[in-house]
Amino acid sequence: MKPLDFICDWEYIYEAGKVFKIYVEASDHGTSPKSSQATVHINIMDTGNNQPIIRINFISLGSNDVMNISESSNIATLVASLNVEDPDTGANGNVSCSLSGDFLSLQPISNKKGYLIMIKKKFDREKQDYHNILVTCQDQGSPVKSTTKVFHVRVLDDNDCTPEFLLANYFASMDENNLKGTPITKVSAKDDDLSPNNDVQYFLDSDAEGRFAINSVSGVITANTVFDREQALNYKFTVLAVDSGNPPLTGTASVILTIKDVNDNAPYFDDVPFFQFFVKENADTKNPIDKLTAHDKDEDGTRNSDITFSLDPRFSDANLPFIVYPQGNIYTNMKLDRERQSSSNSQLLPKIKERHNCLLLWM
Repeated sequence: MKPLDFICDWEYIYEAGKVFKIYVEASDHGTSPKSSQATVHINIMDTGNNQPIIRINFISLGSNDVMNISESSNIATLVASLNVEDPDTGANGNVSCSLSGDFLSLQPISNKKGYLIMIKKKFDREKQDYHNILVTCQDQGSPVKSTTKVFHVRVLDDNDCTPEFLLANYFASMDENNLKGTPITKVSAKDDDLSPNNDVQYFLDSDAEGRFAINSVSGVITANTVFDREQALNYKFTVLAVDSGNPPLTGTASVILTIKDVNDNAPYFDDVPFFQFFVKENADTKNPIDKLTAHDKDEDGTRNSDITFSLDPRFSDANLPFIVYPQGNIYTNMKLDRERQSSSNSQLLPKIKERHNCLLLWM
């Protein structure tokens, strides 16, 4: 009896536990042929030719395989689950998976057929707002079969950025005797969050004491009072930038204002209606009799407080026996004779630019 040659002319994919039954009949070639039947059981052996199948279920799904994760999400937060299947047996069906990047990790589920995808490192939208994550799963067959799948993470904004002023200190100056509403300076702050978290409004802190006002949108600071340099030379106050997040975050900066001098004070003498000097008759005209002094409240060391002395123009042509120099020194311009004239008077005019004050001088 010749053995039966069996040839399989189709390809079959392995399924665990699947058995094929084939019924075979054998017959002879006699005048009255005799035959018998048998059942053949065929087991398909696994050759490791199946790739793992990956399925990912997002907890927060955006669109087109994009997962939304808030940048405020904590480490170990569950964001998705990964199921992997391989119909092969033994090493051919023993699958392990990995993720690309540093932000997510895989936590195996007890049945080893899946993983939990959890946050390993906090996301920061301001540094990177979109991540491409590659999932790779491979079996331990020979040859190794692997499957890859890509999903995307969109990092959602959280109000984690405090507004920052472009300068820590804003320096400004303005003339005294200003008008109310005069612009002083403009401040500006930036916030790296997204709208509405980065919508900033400006305010003044309590140390502004009502002397200043600020436009909450533009950041322009204006004078809310009339300043007098002789009362205060400088003002320092705090400006606030408050975002629109919940809760709102606040940034601060300082404004230092210098009040510039205006020639608004006349020179004054030392609370006396007149000066009285004594001079000996026949005194030498080369020696000063005395020196006048006057004061000015305007800024020291400037033209506004630089005092010069002169005689009232009404006496400029008078035949006076003395001379007043710009620095205030008084000299006689002739020999004096008490028996001819025992006293003399005139009006002095100390000057600072266009402002002046008068004093009666007796000798």
